[in-house]
Amino acid sequence: MDDPRPAGLPSQRPRVPRAVWHAVGLLAAGAIAWLLWLGYRQPGLVLDLANLSFC
Repeated sequence: MDDPRPAGLPSQRPRVPRAVWHAVGLLAAGAIAWLLWLGYRQPGLVLDLANLSFC
């Protein structure tokens, strides 16, 4: 079968497998959970960040 795209166009990027996206999502969720755990163990840090003013 012939390629339906015009001859001058570059080929499409290879797709990233779904398992890679799942692994990235799990790593991100783990990092967020770890940061939340650190905040839970040091509530003063969370209060300091909540009272931070940018002006």
